[in-house]
Amino acid sequence: MTAKRRYVVIHSHGYDKCPARSTDTLKQFNELISDTNARRHQVDIVDRYVDDDCTTAGKSEHYAYFLVEAPKQEDVLELFSPIGVKLRPVVAWQDVQKAMGL
Repeated sequence: MTAKRRYVVIHSHGYDKCPARSTDTLKQFNELISDTNARRHQVDIVDRYVDDDCTTAGKSEHYAYFLVEAPKQEDVLELFSPIGVKLRPVVAWQDVQKAMGL
């Protein structure tokens, strides 16, 4: 079995493209980021976050952040391909400390 790596996934969109502006679009977005759909792509979504502007219907750029685990970066990119994302591999800080002997 391939070890899973952690990634931070970052999605952004303008106010005019916000999925929350339409019930149907929001349902589609929720299905995309559901645990069931993620598992189809070999991805575990550890947690999901949005910036405060999303919750207050702010008119600036909205950001969503996902902490995920997957065997391959390509699996994560495939899952999120409908919305476009930036992807960053990450490691836990305690692992960095351990590797540095701290």
